[in-house]
Formats: sequence, C-alpha cells, structure tokens
Amino acid sequence: MDKRRLYELAKILVTHVQTTTPVQQTLTYGQVSKKFGGMNLRNLNGPLGQLCVMANESDFQAISAIVVNQGTHMPGEGFYEYVGEIYTGRKLPPE
Repeated sequence: MDKRRLYELAKILVTHVQTTTPVQQTLTYGQVSKKFGGMNLRNLNGPLGQLCVMANESDFQAISAIVVNQGTHMPGEGFYEYVGEIYTGRKLPPE
C-alpha cells in the first residue's frame, strides 16, 4: 500500500485515540473498514502490519493494537504475527 494511504489509516487510528477515553479506544475491524473507504476486512491485515513496522522503526507503540475483532475484543492473529516478528523475531500466538 502506498504511503499516502498508510498515512490516512494511521490518521484514522490516531484521531480515534485522541478523541476517546481509554475505555473507548478500541475500534473493530468493521469500523476501521468503514472509515477507510469500505476496504475488505481481510485486506486490512497488510496495512495494519505495515503500520506496526513503521511505528517500530520510529520508536512508537504499535497503534494497530487498538483494532480488534468484534466478537473477541482482541487484535487478530496477524497483529500477533507482525508484533512477534518485530519485537521477538518470531510469530506469537494470540492470547
């Protein structure tokens, strides 16, 4: 995904965090999809992973951690794979 679109996605997530209380800070994949122009939910994995990589390269926390599954209220498996590889060098299983 091009950097302009990644910036748009990051802006959606950061704006959400800045305008909500800590209890309200998660967004479901469906909510992100709607705010990001209706992108297929399965296609969010790549851009959210790229944001994890970019955040790590800039010494920031992985903002994509706030994006969760509606049923489990946890990030998806892809999040744990990206974060695990970035911070530990191996994929982590979801908790």
